[in-house]
Amino acid sequence: MATVLVGSYSVNTTNNENYVVTFSIPKNCEYQLTFDDGIHTITVCCKTGETEPSKKFITYTETITTSGLLKLDFVQVGCDDNQNLQKPKIRIEF
Repeated sequence: MATVLVGSYSVNTTNNENYVVTFSIPKNCEYQLTFDDGIHTITVCCKTGETEPSKKFITYTETITTSGLLKLDFVQVGCDDNQNLQKPKIRIEF
């Protein structure tokens, strides 16, 4: 079973185009935000050489600009088993 790497997450907006995504991941993990085919994806994985996620979490914030509909997926790549966990999936439409 894939390791859960996203500890908490929230999405806030001040208008219909700018979304502030806040999420926490283990201290020894890293993430990459990409956009493809209308979906923003935050991919989380352990840093090179790490085999187990830390129990200490760090909070990160990203601002995403999109028009009307936010499609955001988290992809979590396990540290030891390389199985992907594709959730949470967030869809917000104004």
